[in-house]
Amino acid sequence: MAGVGSGAGTIGYVLWGGPAADRPDRAQVWGTVWAVATAVLGWAWSRLRRPAADLAGAGASTPEQAEVAAQLLATRMSATWSQQVRIRGIRLPAPVRVRWRWAAGEVVVPRVEVNASPAGVTDPSPIPGTGVGEVLGSGVVTRLHQEVYARLRHGRLVLIGGPGAGKTAAMILLLLAALDHRKRVPEADRAQVPVPVWLTLGSWNPRTQTLRKWVTATIARDHPYLRAAAFGPDAIGALFDTGKIALFLDGLDELPDAHRSQATHRLRTEAGGLRVVLSSRPDEYRATLDDGAHLPETAVIELRPVGVTAAVDYLLADRTDPSRRAWTQVTDRLRAEPAGVLAQTLNSPLTLSLARAAHPGDPAPLLDPALDTGQALRRHLLDQTLVTAYPDPRERARATYWLGWIAHHMNTQPGGPTRDLPWWHIPGWISRWQRRLVGGLVFGLAAGFMNGLMIGLMNGLMNGLRNGLMYGLVGGLVGGLGHKLPAPRTFTPHLPSRQELRSILVIGLVGGLVSRLGVGLMGGFVFGLMVGLTDEFVDGVRNGLRDGLMYAPVVGLVVGLVVGLVFRLVGRLMEVWSSPVADSAEAAPRSTHSQDVQTKVLGGFVGGLVFGLVVGFMAGFVGGLGFVGGLVNGLIFGFVFGLVVGLRDAAAPELFLAEVVLAVRGRRVRFMRLLETALDRQVLRQAGAVYQFRHADLQDRLAERFARDHLSSSAPAEVPASVPGPEVVDLTVPVPAPSVPEQGAGPSAGERG
Repeated sequence: MAGVGSGAGTIGYVLWGGPAADRPDRAQVWGTVWAVATAVLGWAWSRLRRPAADLAGAGASTPEQAEVAAQLLATRMSATWSQQVRIRGIRLPAPVRVRWRWAAGEVVVPRVEVNASPAGVTDPSPIPGTGVGEVLGSGVVTRLHQEVYARLRHGRLVLIGGPGAGKTAAMILLLLAALDHRKRVPEADRAQVPVPVWLTLGSWNPRTQTLRKWVTATIARDHPYLRAAAFGPDAIGALFDTGKIALFLDGLDELPDAHRSQATHRLRTEAGGLRVVLSSRPDEYRATLDDGAHLPETAVIELRPVGVTAAVDYLLADRTDPSRRAWTQVTDRLRAEPAGVLAQTLNSPLTLSLARAAHPGDPAPLLDPALDTGQALRRHLLDQTLVTAYPDPRERARATYWLGWIAHHMNTQPGGPTRDLPWWHIPGWISRWQRRLVGGLVFGLAAGFMNGLMIGLMNGLMNGLRNGLMYGLVGGLVGGLGHKLPAPRTFTPHLPSRQELRSILVIGLVGGLVSRLGVGLMGGFVFGLMVGLTDEFVDGVRNGLRDGLMYAPVVGLVVGLVVGLVFRLVGRLMEVWSSPVADSAEAAPRSTHSQDVQTKVLGGFVGGLVFGLVVGFMAGFVGGLGFVGGLVNGLIFGFVFGLVVGLRDAAAPELFLAEVVLAVRGRRVRFMRLLETALDRQVLRQAGAVYQFRHADLQDRLAERFARDHLSSSAPAEVPASVPGPEVVDLTVPVPAPSVPEQGAGPSAGERG
């Protein structure tokens, strides 16, 4: 990484820069400095790569701390999902009346058996304040809490339905009803009512993660305030272990085929004491059962298509003339042809909400004879969503291209399609060698510039910059090509251990020995090759071996102690600064991006300051540069080194490097600006710290169009971002002037399909 650039510049100057008579002295000085760098890099590398479990604080949160955390979580969840209801238009206008019924026999045991079987030892406790009763055989989704969820003796509910049937919207309404019930329960009983927590299953790999590990990690990511010290060392784990949360798991069908059965098995064996609500499409759920994976004593209900009368009521809700007269043409067609294409397509909350949003004023295009199949009509509605969101054709072409690029990569992941879009995964979609090459150039030049300044203070600025940039560039390329893609990390406070102290000493000792020997050997050998097999070559090797054997153990031990302990203190200060507090905000994609940069910049500067002081003292007193000279060199080295290393290990700079690679290829884009704009235009939505497409069908449609228009053998070349290119959204009928989408797109505006 950046340290490789530093080492290359240093060794290059020792070998070839400046008067030959000064090279032995410079080798001594920079051998010591490089011993310091080796010790610090080794310590920092081992610390950053420690498993999360090793960093966790000892002990567990108390029941009182867990209950306080649960209450705060309930408050935040209520505020967040009340806002999501407004954004997604689930309650305004009046929600589509969606009915449900007990599912067919091949995917569920008879209702009478589920109602009659007594609660088991591992089943969750009954919910206070809900009364006693049997789960009904049918009803409406707005009453799922009273009629189903609160009456579950075994705590397990599965909602199945076709694409756009309203599963996600039904779960959101159920979640808010559960939160509202918890708020109304007497305070003495409130601790027995679990807090529903929303989790999207697409981010879980049940083959490598236990249910507890995935749930607690996702909650920690989306709700960082629960990691505050006020709630104890492991409040999230306590919430899971004591059944104080209920898992609302959206999208079993979005897991790869190979993972669904494993996920169901883990839910059956690892979710004891927890209430679980699960959504899936029917075919995927049925295939899971065919593989032998099932949840015992589980209520499985199926969402029904929207009837003509309910569809008409929804389409005409809150309309006044002349809009109402225009929409009457559509509703008359629905009533007259209940088996027609229009009625059989506008029979789900998703398509009804798309119709309202796509044609708020004049819905005449919906009656065009060209839209003679359900597939054509659905595609028209999805395409029109982008026209409404991006009225300007040029902006729409750019957005459609890049959103299609993103959707294509989401649908072609090695582990299967995904609905979650973590922004830090985007760099992984760029050619690895190109991203690392650019990273090596950028960070190698920065490290080389740092070395050039240091060398220039001793041997002339221009000569120093020339040598530093040249060798820093070479070293940066080597480091960049060997760098792995990071993900956003946060410091987790922990106490220093004896094992860590021992590792610091060993790293210092070995690092000092290796680096001192290395400088002597490389200096003598390479210089000897240049001037021939002379006494100078032999002297270089002999002196390097002698100095390394005599001084390396002592220098390494001192460096390991001083630098290790100083950086231990700096690490503790950084942990305190970056640890969340109880009033921290919930995570959002934009905030995680900003915090990633801020944490790494601050950590780099603080660490660089301390590192620079240590290097300065060592270079000043051991290397003979004097106090002022050593301090100046150390501070320059430390600040630049700390900043470069800090940012090189951050995810946000990796996203920037991906943008640089694309710009070099002629396609400029700023991903965070693109995604935030799409979020504002309601093309994307936020799910904790990640983005999702507003509709799963919209993601698939964009991916399909991108593959057809830009990846097929007959497709034109990819359009640079600066050129508007051809109109991406092709409509078969004239489109009225787009306008701002209405609020109140029905309960499926957020439906994932």
